[in-house]
Amino acid sequence: MPSTAAYDLQRTFDVEVAALVGAVFTVPQLVALFVEGPFLIWAERWPRERLLVGGLLGMALATLLCALAPGVWGVALGCTVYFPASGVACGIAQAALMDSDPARREQRMAEWAMAGWAGDLITPMLLAASSELGLGWRGAFVAVAASLCLAGAAVLRVELPTAAADVDEDESDLALRQKLALLFGERRLLWWLCGVTLCSLLDEIFAVFAGIWIWEAAGPVAVATTLTAFTAGGVAGLLVTKPLLHRFSSRAVLLTSCVGCTATFVGWLCWGAGALGFAAMFVCGLFVALQYPIAQAAAYRALPGRSTLVAAAGSLFGGLELLIPLLLGWVVDGFGVVVGLSVLLLQPVGLFFIALLVRVPK
Repeated sequence: MPSTAAYDLQRTFDVEVAALVGAVFTVPQLVALFVEGPFLIWAERWPRERLLVGGLLGMALATLLCALAPGVWGVALGCTVYFPASGVACGIAQAALMDSDPARREQRMAEWAMAGWAGDLITPMLLAASSELGLGWRGAFVAVAASLCLAGAAVLRVELPTAAADVDEDESDLALRQKLALLFGERRLLWWLCGVTLCSLLDEIFAVFAGIWIWEAAGPVAVATTLTAFTAGGVAGLLVTKPLLHRFSSRAVLLTSCVGCTATFVGWLCWGAGALGFAAMFVCGLFVALQYPIAQAAAYRALPGRSTLVAAAGSLFGGLELLIPLLLGWVVDGFGVVVGLSVLLLQPVGLFFIALLVRVPK
């Protein structure tokens, strides 16, 4: 919500873009980096229902703080509460989803990703509807807070899978240091978490750099067409993920998606803003959509029965996602946008070699 409403927040509070980005993204992400992962590790044995409800209510409080903010510092406070609360809620929900159907983790992750796409599509519509009703961005934030409270009430009626179901009782009270040793001693888990981190490259970062490049070459309409084609391809990819995984192994699907993604991305760099470029973006988006669900599911499979710990480890890897935009910005400033876009090929190439060299856990 804060990212989609950024233009309205800037106009309301009359702040520089850098200050707004720092308040809405940088500071909250740094706080979440140091809070979210350690908390999930420490609270692994807590009842998941309580953790999930607490995270959802924390998110509701945060969005309400944003809605009532008298200045940009109030939005910063709300976002600083929101990021770790969202990390806890999403981490617990994803871990419970993985434990609810261990044999079909990839399919469940595809559904998770589809829900994320749906949220991305609903957010601008909610902001537009709130604006039409004369409530502005604040009304949209209040609506989100109310929805989160309703979601928390619904969770109380649901019994979530128990954490660490297949772990011996003697291991149930592992100290924090022992849990960290367990996490970082599992090399397959670390490799697949690196793969999950790579999946952030052809996402929002790509949209920023692609927009800059296409805008300079062909203007705003071409930018919208390019990103819409990529998004439409992503939705199509998620729709075909489950049928593909039903017929082929997850490793084969991932390897094929990496090859296809690399080829179509290079084609787009060659063709740019044109019919062939738009078609390449659609197919590239389709291949990209297959990668995150499989990589994330493989990470959960690497440490069966400890899904909450895997979610916590993923949060600890969030620091890399903070550094990536800065490093890519340096590449673009020094060598140009096309070189920066080419660096994004690290996602399919890196995932290809991880899938080739690291066994996908059963």
